[in-house]
Amino acid sequence: MDKKIKCRVCGIDELIVIFSGKIRDGSYGNITSQDYKVFQCSKCKVRFLDKFAPPELYESEDYREKYCDSIQLEDFWRDHDELCEKKLHRIGIHNCRNKTVADFGAGGGSFLNALQGFADKTIAIEPTQIWHEQMSKKHQVFSYTRELLVTGINVDIGISFDVIEHVPEPEIYLKEIYDSLSSKGRLYLITPNFNDILNDIAKDSFELFNYRTAHSYYFCADSIKFLLERVGFEKFMIKFYHEMDISNLIHWLKDGKPTGKNKNKIFDDEANRYFCSYLEKNGKSSHLWVEATKG
Repeated sequence: MDKKIKCRVCGIDELIVIFSGKIRDGSYGNITSQDYKVFQCSKCKVRFLDKFAPPELYESEDYREKYCDSIQLEDFWRDHDELCEKKLHRIGIHNCRNKTVADFGAGGGSFLNALQGFADKTIAIEPTQIWHEQMSKKHQVFSYTRELLVTGINVDIGISFDVIEHVPEPEIYLKEIYDSLSSKGRLYLITPNFNDILNDIAKDSFELFNYRTAHSYYFCADSIKFLLERVGFEKFMIKFYHEMDISNLIHWLKDGKPTGKNKNKIFDDEANRYFCSYLEKNGKSSHLWVEATKG
């Protein structure tokens, strides 16, 4: 236990070191030269690194080159369009019709692009400066939520996919989203789940992939619940969402590293749907899925 460091979320000093060593630094296979610690708070259950990446990292080309291997929008769309399609299906495109939709951490805008012709207004909050000009042809673009708040625009549907784990102050991040929402506005938030099944059955190899310099925080249902209540959300549901298939799990066990999806053709779509459903039902999915309503 380290008495000198306090929890970055709730402020108490009852922390446990759950990992110490080198972590991922960029795309898989790149590791840090120095050791990192991962703390877990005994109260709010959040996990966090002892050293954070500078916030301005996400404004530059360096982050996209280092973690995504490309700064080209076309490459971002190739990697994210299908994933956003599945998430949009789960949200329901009908829920976005004639609404003002903001994506808080929009990346290259894959999700918002899919809403063209449905949403009344689409807003991209994205610090990566080099993408602003092209995205602004379809969407209203801001670097940070505080800039959106100045405009007084009310957001009906807020989206946050795989972002809150990157930010230096998740409570401020969520509070700014909360303040941007209209009365009865809804937030759909997804973040990696540290209770992922791979933490149970491939822990040693998975930690070398999962703990990374760009993810300052690691959440479970309890820690997300703590944050939602702290910023003012009274109505919310915390569910689960699994993004990978059975073959990914098999290759983690076999090779001890990520291999993506569809590497093993033995299991069909029906088997993979059952697999994902089972993990989601038991809280062992890759991600947490949050639906929260203001007011």
